[in-house]
Amino acid sequence: MYSGRFGFNQRLQQVKPFTITGIDYAGPIVKGPRGRSVIPCLINIYLFICIPTRFFHFELNSDLTTETFLLEFRCFVAFRGPIREMHCDFGTQFTSTSRLLTPFYKLTHSQLF
Repeated sequence: MYSGRFGFNQRLQQVKPFTITGIDYAGPIVKGPRGRSVIPCLINIYLFICIPTRFFHFELNSDLTTETFLLEFRCFVAFRGPIREMHCDFGTQFTSTSRLLTPFYKLTHSQLF
């Protein structure tokens, strides 16, 4: 995962939507009670942004663990297609996911295969 500024060349490429993606986290948002028996809950939002087209995709979540982020990311990739580049900030779930996936990336891109 690359985190940092993206230049004009990434915005001007003709690619499929969401092949160059930025991700950010918004929340928690409190959903209040609407009746007597409803308990307020926290909702977290993962915002996926297509860099060249500026489309966006929301994924709602209830907690901020690495496992739930990977599930949301898997749903996003299954719905939108493969991603070539990913840009994000240094959120804890993003950095822990990067540390978790780096050995798999090195293994699949090594000369052994």
